[in-house]
Amino acid sequence: MRIEGERALVTGGNAGLGFAVAEALLEKGADVVICGRSEDKLREATEKLSTEKIDFVVCDVSDPEAVDRMAKEVGNIDILVNNAGVFLDGELTSYSIEEINRVVDVNLKGVLFVTHKFLPAMKDAKKGFIVNVSSTSGLNPREGQSVYVASKNGVTGFTDVLRRDLHGSGVKVAGFYPGGMSTELLNKADSEIDSKTFMDPKEVAQKIMSIIETGDGMVVEKMVVTRDS
Repeated sequence: MRIEGERALVTGGNAGLGFAVAEALLEKGADVVICGRSEDKLREATEKLSTEKIDFVVCDVSDPEAVDRMAKEVGNIDILVNNAGVFLDGELTSYSIEEINRVVDVNLKGVLFVTHKFLPAMKDAKKGFIVNVSSTSGLNPREGQSVYVASKNGVTGFTDVLRRDLHGSGVKVAGFYPGGMSTELLNKADSEIDSKTFMDPKEVAQKIMSIIETGDGMVVEKMVVTRDS
């Protein structure tokens, strides 16, 4: 797909990989909307990007009513990057029920809710690209990440089935599986994992651009990006 002139939505676009993806899409000539839960952080992000082609909408993707309001405000889009996510590590019994719900609601249900709202218009237009950002944890289980892995495995399964369901519709679907990135994701979860040597999200975002820009008649079904160690 040619990105220039297309309209894109990036969930969790105010920081980390989402911000880097929004920036990369803008550089390619797209009109971009980012969403997140904090209006202040979204406003700060759009000011950093400093262009009339960026806009934001406040939305908690785990809330279907909020997603419905966002869809009405944003309107039709050509590119959807389901990036919003939260991290949690530790053994299962160390989690509270509220923490478990939050991880599953954002990481899995959020992808389902947002795709559910924006997909019909894409199908009607016979055009569109959906990138679901999972994680290498969504392919290879890791110790001490049971709930996180469960949520990301859910995204993996959903993405694979959605791709099959939309075959021939004109709407492409790709799964993106990055390893650790140098973002605030781990810090927000109070994780002890050291992310200083992890991948640069700007470089990772360029891989997503390459997926979207794959020529007609082809699709990159999934891409795994990890450090060269």
